[in-house]
Amino acid sequence: MALSAPSTVKVTNLLNKNAGDLQNYLIEWTPVAGADGYKIYSSILPYGGFKEVGNVVGAGTSFVDTSPTIVATMDREIYIAQSNEETIVTDFVLYYSVVPYTIDEEGNIEEGTPSKPVTEEDSRLSCAGPF
Repeated sequence: MALSAPSTVKVTNLLNKNAGDLQNYLIEWTPVAGADGYKIYSSILPYGGFKEVGNVVGAGTSFVDTSPTIVATMDREIYIAQSNEETIVTDFVLYYSVVPYTIDEEGNIEEGTPSKPVTEEDSRLSCAGPF
């Protein structure tokens, strides 16, 4: 039986003034009973183009995306590029989705139901949840 999605996902922009304003995103979620871990996906589109950006093994319920880079979305590539002198941030919204998974005895991963894609703005506007 597939695992259900986390009931709450929250995204926070951790603006790091000491690193040239590079954007880091903290993703937090409620635990899912029976999950062996969680995969974190990101996209600039709420309905597709998601790429895996993280994997949390075990009972952890947070992940920091320290290099939010989205590639191969539709027919173009969009990057947050960092050079020695400045950080170039393309103006777009990042959507994150968290997917719980189980690992069987042979090491095979079975992904559960993805969470609804969430942005930082969604998290700021939401009053519900344990966060």
